[in-house]
Amino acid sequence: MRCRFSIDPGLRKIESNELVVYDTELSEFISRKITRLKTLLKEPVLHAADVTLLIERIQQANISDPALRAEHVKQINQK
Repeated sequence: MRCRFSIDPGLRKIESNELVVYDTELSEFISRKITRLKTLLKEPVLHAADVTLLIERIQQANISDPALRAEHVKQINQK
């Protein structure tokens, strides 16, 4: 996919050793990374408590109210 980062040009620079993962590919990317790490490491990559904590943090950061989400998008588009 082609995209344009609508942010400050100084923050837009992506080095050749950095990776952009699109939202539609994120879960597949994470699964591939975990599978690869499992073959390299003897210990689990994430323990159940770690996964639970990550899920809770994502849910807390998510804007689920449609009105608040619309306001959030409006503020982003104004910048």
